[in-house]
Amino acid sequence: MVFFDLEFYVPEKKRTASGFCYNPWDKDCRFIGGSFMVANPERDFSIAKSEVLKKTKSFWLWEHATEKEMLEHIYALLKTACDQVKNAHDGAVSAILCGIGITSSDIPILFELFKRFHILSNQEAFAFQNSFRVVDLSCSSSGRSTTLATSYIQNPKITF
Repeated sequence: MVFFDLEFYVPEKKRTASGFCYNPWDKDCRFIGGSFMVANPERDFSIAKSEVLKKTKSFWLWEHATEKEMLEHIYALLKTACDQVKNAHDGAVSAILCGIGITSSDIPILFELFKRFHILSNQEAFAFQNSFRVVDLSCSSSGRSTTLATSYIQNPKITF
């Protein structure tokens, strides 16, 4: 699993009162980076916070010469994670991208940037994006709440 969150800059004059304003094809907007944690669900879900911080790799624009260079490093991380999962399971299992709101912003933007900066062709970007499964935590959180509420209703002696 690859947990991640991306950050963007939109010039003030292009910000609207509501909604997401970043456009990966607008040269006035900047992708400023993000943080990624590659985790093995069988080993890493019970690690200490200090280990989470050690496993988290951040990429920031000010640490790279260009946006393209930063994106090449992000692509390499994602490609490595994807290949490791496929190789470990004889191609039967896909790596999972996981984050909050990633289906409507982070994933489409990241793959558009891979195309914009010629890291991947349109065809390669499509194939690579579809080699992952996605868990968007903004959609999943309500399921967890519902499950807890249902459990409590069925057995009110449960403590959380």
